[in-house]
Amino acid sequence: MDRDLKKLGCQCRAWARLGGSLSRRLAEEPLDVRVKSGKADFATNADRAVEASITASIRCEYPEDSIVTEEELSSTGTSGWTWVLDPIDGTTNFIKDIPLYCTSLAVLYNGLPVAAAIEDTVRGRSIWAVKGEGAYLDRQRIWVAKRGPLAVCTVSTEFSGRTQAIGNPVLRADSPQRFGHVRGLGSTCLGLAYTACGFLDLAFYRGANPWDAAAGVLLIEEAGGVVTTWTGEPYVIGESLSLTGGCPDLVKEFVDLVKSQGYREGAAASER
Repeated sequence: MDRDLKKLGCQCRAWARLGGSLSRRLAEEPLDVRVKSGKADFATNADRAVEASITASIRCEYPEDSIVTEEELSSTGTSGWTWVLDPIDGTTNFIKDIPLYCTSLAVLYNGLPVAAAIEDTVRGRSIWAVKGEGAYLDRQRIWVAKRGPLAVCTVSTEFSGRTQAIGNPVLRADSPQRFGHVRGLGSTCLGLAYTACGFLDLAFYRGANPWDAAAGVLLIEEAGGVVTTWTGEPYVIGESLSLTGGCPDLVKEFVDLVKSQGYREGAAASER
């Protein structure tokens, strides 16, 4: 590894903060909203502007790196380094002026995250981490919560039509009996970041894209937590279907719960 990880961490913070500042400014102007893959999947001119600004900065500094981004400007490089960007995670919240959206940026070396930042845009705070150096909320060290059992915990997941279509066997009629509280923030990146901060006890998602998960995985791990699939296997960015993250004991309890229901990774909803 031929790069200074602390420098990469500073760049993640600076570029994510740039995205947050730009999205805040554009939120004050009329938005050009278009539908992407489904009727509830949106992108705006602000998403594209933030993406263009950050990817231009990355390409200027690291022209041989790969970039994976949610919108239109992904590219393949040759260096072994990959930047993973979600210009505005929580676009529906952004459109509707719900103050839960963020810019997420991570840099991976050979597929593993080594530096990351999530800019909590409305609150103007940065949640960031560098491999081996810990995770931070601005300048304050953060740790995952160590509460339990699940029945008294506040957990985060998503309830969109897309996630329902691929099945979520955990969210059934008796969910309130399994968890103390269930929260859907409308932003997977913030759900993972808030779990790293200890605001939430556990996060679990199915069908998360690389730009949804890459930064949050490192944040949780550097905050003393673990991230696995729902069956307890190592989570692989861009390959694994499901993920759950939090303190090790709570993740194990969640995995045991899901396994007890006969869940199989990759199984369609009709197969369970």
